[in-house]
Amino acid sequence: MKRMKINFLRMLAAALICGMTMLSCSTKSTEVRNIRGTLDGPTTDMPMPDLSEVQGGQWLTAIVMRGTGVNVEQLYQIGFRDDSAYVAGTIDPYDVQQAFCQRSGYTIEGEQITLYLDREPVATVTNTVTDMGGFDDDAIWVGEQISYDLSGEQPRVRITPGVKFVVGLMLHYDDMPTFTASITMSDGTINLSDIKIE
Repeated sequence: MKRMKINFLRMLAAALICGMTMLSCSTKSTEVRNIRGTLDGPTTDMPMPDLSEVQGGQWLTAIVMRGTGVNVEQLYQIGFRDDSAYVAGTIDPYDVQQAFCQRSGYTIEGEQITLYLDREPVATVTNTVTDMGGFDDDAIWVGEQISYDLSGEQPRVRITPGVKFVVGLMLHYDDMPTFTASITMSDGTINLSDIKIE
């Protein structure tokens, strides 16, 4: 009886060790979290026509929000008819934010933030902020840094994500990359293509 009890305990111990080994060796699943947007809605109520139908226009930007850590531009296409100029179309920063958020995400491991685009990792940065109490539950946001590069034929939007910590209300941009993308609109839908990290 004593021998059976010892054998049973040995088998139980062996099973526990095997089970623990299998658990520790199993592949760890990484959950990509959604990037959040800071803008609650459109900054203007101007209709957005199909900008591809306007011929001979040029692009201009206007600052719609500015402050500490905030620089948000709105894109306008100017058309020309006879001797006068008119606003042929506009792209609201809110719509740009939403288009970017739908395609992006992030993970955090220790102080490493990995940014994703279309569920693929595209950049990993190391957080150097040490006095803000750690990352907030919703740590990565966009919407306060949206500007444009108009130097080419097609405008490119520039978007820099910010990091939110548990202490303080402001986003931090110190360690974060800037994304650039070609931007077009068709039937009121914003399209971002050729997305790169600057």
